[in-house]
Amino acid sequence: MPTILTPKDREDWLAMRAEDVTSTEVSALFADPVTGASLSPYMTDYELYHIKAGLTEDTFEENERMKWGKRLEASIAAGIAEDLGVKIEPYNHYVRHDKEPRFGASFDFRIIDHPKGLGNLEIKNVDGLVYRNKWSETEATDYIELQVQAQMEIADIEWTLICALVGGNEPKFIYRDRDREVGAALCDAVRDFWILVDAGIPLAPNYARDSDFIVSLHQSAGVNLLETEDEEMMDRLKSHYNIGQEIKALETERKEVKARIIDEVGDEYNKVKAGRYTLSCGMTKETPATEITEEMVGESYGGRKSYRTFRVTEKKGE
Repeated sequence: MPTILTPKDREDWLAMRAEDVTSTEVSALFADPVTGASLSPYMTDYELYHIKAGLTEDTFEENERMKWGKRLEASIAAGIAEDLGVKIEPYNHYVRHDKEPRFGASFDFRIIDHPKGLGNLEIKNVDGLVYRNKWSETEATDYIELQVQAQMEIADIEWTLICALVGGNEPKFIYRDRDREVGAALCDAVRDFWILVDAGIPLAPNYARDSDFIVSLHQSAGVNLLETEDEEMMDRLKSHYNIGQEIKALETERKEVKARIIDEVGDEYNKVKAGRYTLSCGMTKETPATEITEEMVGESYGGRKSYRTFRVTEKKGE
């Protein structure tokens, strides 16, 4: 049986999560087989290792959509229950896997009177563009698919209803059954991860994938000089310098091409279509400045002048 804990408050809940790989973090242990990119949109396995090993703080911050999604969860859940004719209840517990005690999950709601039996209800507040680009009618994004499989594995529940509220007013539903092979793979990944952490065996970084995080780890410098004849270091410095020069040259060329286009288009047009390419070059709306009253002194209010945009897009699929 899974271990069910009831956090006293948010701080208690955060402390519980800090001891585990959670269902929202487990996707960081997996990478896209083609691109090598982490399946987590928030971190890589290298970053997760540093957090769980206590080498750095977890600095993840919710964006505004995530914050509002949580604030609206109860209302969204009530609407879903009404639309589908099911009974739901909030599930405010934190659950740990029975065989992998450092594998845990939190939940939104549970569906308690469905013909399929007890199920999880996972609510996502999804931007319309994100849904169009990363979801389908039958599949959520990879990290959400792994999250709900982890939740079912941890809580020993057989199905989940994923509800994406798209654009704030369009619910999309995906019923997902538990996949025990996926659950076993998640448990194996979590077990192997903690073996490395406990043994102090560091993960090797993927410098392309982990570049921003690695730079964030080294934000202070001493006053010493490192002089070296190391050929790899010289090659890297040379490469960085040469790439920088190429970027400057390309940016100069890009500006020249833009100037030629604008000079030819002139002031009459706000859009150009040429074959597969479209140029949008209209004007933004002007925002008038706010008149500052005595009560508003010290606050920041300002307008923005209209300016001309310049964006070239390519039509795909032809």
